Amino acid sequence: MARRPWVDPQDFNPGYLQRGLHRLPQQGGHAPWRHTQDYWTEKDELPRADLDDGTFVYCNPRSDPCTPPST
Repeated sequence: MARRPWVDPQDFNPGYLQRGLHRLPQQGGHAPWRHTQDYWTEKDELPRADLDDGTFVYCNPRSDPCTPPST
């Protein structure tokens, strides 16, 4: 799955967010891994997300590089 920035710079681009974008988690290319900034959509999608499907990756870039799962 393609990784995308947490927010779309064309949609929401305050300077403080752009400066820290590299520290935020990234989003995926499709639901439920797409961050829509829409509470009404995400409140229903996120509880149904399968956190063990191999897409969601926990890592600490300071101690080990984050590698996306192989597809």
